[in-house]
Amino acid sequence: MSINLDSKRETLTRTADQKELVLWYDEAINIDSKIKSLIDICKISEQESINIALDSLLDGSAKITTGNHDRLIQLQEAFQKKLINTTIE
Repeated sequence: MSINLDSKRETLTRTADQKELVLWYDEAINIDSKIKSLIDICKISEQESINIALDSLLDGSAKITTGNHDRLIQLQEAFQKKLINTTIE
């Protein structure tokens, strides 16, 4: 049995590069606006958007998506234009 160390390193690097875009609860933005923005910006289904928005309402925050930092910055900027509070973690 042989183990490809380069493949393992690549997988570890790829995982380390992954970040999460998090939606935060904010009273100023209504839930319908958050749902519509999630659909428009992230191109996800209405049901996924509803789940994320409700999770942020109930828990204070919710993971929107995972990806590399550059991609998440673009999404975060789109949310900022709509005054929706997100962070990359």
